[in-house]
Amino acid sequence: DQASVGYVRASSAITVTYVGFLLKAMSQDYYPRLSAVSHDRNRINELVNLQLEAILLIAVPLVFVAMALAPVAIPILYSSSFTPAVDILDWQLVGDIFKLSSWALAITILARGRASSFLATESIWGILVLGFTYPAMRLLGVSGFGVGYALSYLGYFFVVYAIVRQGIGF
Repeated sequence: DQASVGYVRASSAITVTYVGFLLKAMSQDYYPRLSAVSHDRNRINELVNLQLEAILLIAVPLVFVAMALAPVAIPILYSSSFTPAVDILDWQLVGDIFKLSSWALAITILARGRASSFLATESIWGILVLGFTYPAMRLLGVSGFGVGYALSYLGYFFVVYAIVRQGIGF
């Protein structure tokens, strides 16, 4: 229904804004550094570990703050009728930790010139999001969108981790 779409759009607007900022910063700084050492597995591993540490130090506190503020911020930003978006947002925020961590790994695939592997991981994510979100929404209603999002990025993280581990011994 239209209300559910509005809840999803409201929660997504919040996560897209801050995650977009972090991913843009990551691609402008991190990707060139990885590309410069794309054939040095040890150096790539060092950079990935540093990036993951930075993500966890920045993103996890942001996620906790956003979760704490969501019940207040959503009604202020939208209206009190948007309170169902808080549950969706909470799950999306959990998924964003996996999204950011996954991207730190996935960018190594691109930096090493493995575009087809990167395309495959993105395709797998598309399959995961459909495979998790539809059943979660059927089971949990509109909150299932957030659950499906989080599970999709959890699955994506493990896929990307396996590829990067195989490729550079991470």
